[in-house]
Formats: sequence, structure tokens, C-alpha cells
Amino acid sequence: MELSPLIPWSADPQGLVTDVGTRWCERTGMTAEETLGTGFAAAVHPDDAPELLDWWQSSVQTGEPFTAECRYRQADGSYCWVHVRAAARRDDEGRILRWYGTLEDIQDRKLAELALRESEEHYRHFVELNPQYPWSANEEGQADQLSSRWLSLLGMTQEQAAGTGWLDAVHPEDLPAVLTIYHQAKASGEPFDYEARFRMADER
Repeated sequence: MELSPLIPWSADPQGLVTDVGTRWCERTGMTAEETLGTGFAAAVHPDDAPELLDWWQSSVQTGEPFTAECRYRQADGSYCWVHVRAAARRDDEGRILRWYGTLEDIQDRKLAELALRESEEHYRHFVELNPQYPWSANEEGQADQLSSRWLSLLGMTQEQAAGTGWLDAVHPEDLPAVLTIYHQAKASGEPFDYEARFRMADER
């Protein structure tokens, strides 16, 4: 366990920590004595601690395996994301003898997830705040995503406009030309540009 990248720990049947790997002490700057019992909670991020302790007590009471993600304070004062796991060892009659757990460093994964969410949020704002009306279609030319401003303008839902549903909003006199350009673009894969009248949500 000491050579594993995971940090081991154990607890008694009541959920009080009885032992912790030396790397915990190295990473947090806490001594083993400070960590025992519920002392480990002092290193848990204040925003994560209440929920983490509630989940842990729930596992202690039910005997169900414990799993959670939280941030803990390192020796330099910064916080690091970890995945905490624990399972109970039982006697022949099913009574819990001890809990055995590990801490896994997931900081890199969490940072990647955060960067992805920020990127998605940036894209969403770009699309929704764009003065134009962005949309996208799959390789078959079927619309699969239309901005909320587009849908609001046409008075359609995402489901109604998906595929070729958005064509229902094209003015009948413009529809033949739009269909021609649309099918040519699907066949050739070339960019297309056209002007047409669309029925607005207020029927104009």
C-alpha cells in the first residue's frame, strides 16, 4: 500500500479513522495523530466537508461502500481534488470489523473537466448572445441544434425545428428555391448562402 499511488486509510466500525498512510501526512502537513478520529475533516475544503461527512456517516450506518469526491488542503495551503473510497470488512455474522479506504488524486481530471465546462459555457454564450441566429446540422443535413433566439423568433421548439422541420417556417414562395439550394449543398458539401422569408412567431 505504501508504494501504491493511492493513499490508504482505515477506520473502526463507528467510522473513526484509526490509521492513515504516510503520504497523507506528507501531502497535508498533518500528523497521523491529528488525522485520527474525525481530525481528517480539518483538511477537507469547507465547502465539501458537510456533505462529505454526511455521506460517510450514511455509509457507516448502512454498511454500504463509500465513494465521494472532495478537495483537501495540502501542506502549502492549496487544495487538491481526490476520490475517496472505502469498503467494510465483516465477520462471519456480517458485523463490520473495520473500514478500509483509499484516496486517489484526481486533480488533473477535475481541472480538465472544469476547462471543458468553461469552454462549453463560452460556446453557449457565443451562440446565445450572437446577434445572428446560429444553427448546426449533422452529416445528413438534418438540423440538430438551433439557438434559442432562432426558436423564439420562429415560435418553434427544438423538436419541431429539428431535421427538416425548420423548413415549415420558410415562406411558401421561397421554399422551392431554398430546397434546391439546400439539396445542392447536401450533395456537394460546399458552403451555401441564400436569402428567404421566414414566418415569425407572431405570424408576420
